[in-house]
Amino acid sequence: MKKRLLNLVFLETEPAPNVACSSPHQIFIFCDQKGVPKRTIEVCFPCNGLRTTPALPEAQYKKHDFTALAHFVNELGLWAPYSDIKDYAPCGTPDYFEKQ
Repeated sequence: MKKRLLNLVFLETEPAPNVACSSPHQIFIFCDQKGVPKRTIEVCFPCNGLRTTPALPEAQYKKHDFTALAHFVNELGLWAPYSDIKDYAPCGTPDYFEKQ
């Protein structure tokens, strides 16, 4: 699952639009063998925000598959309970405007 998550976060695609509210609802914490947190990925689906520790390299900014990432989070049982995954579309995309 770790590899799948990282593949969804680190893409070589065009940048995803973002509206910069950055109110993360999901966080993935990667720990070393002693259980000490070493890396994180925070995701804000309402604004297509994604922040990592350590920070993403500039070439990777906004290159994430939020639709696939949302469905992955849903498969893990971590999707926000206030919305239906079927209604999700990344902010600023044609699908988003069609669902508004």
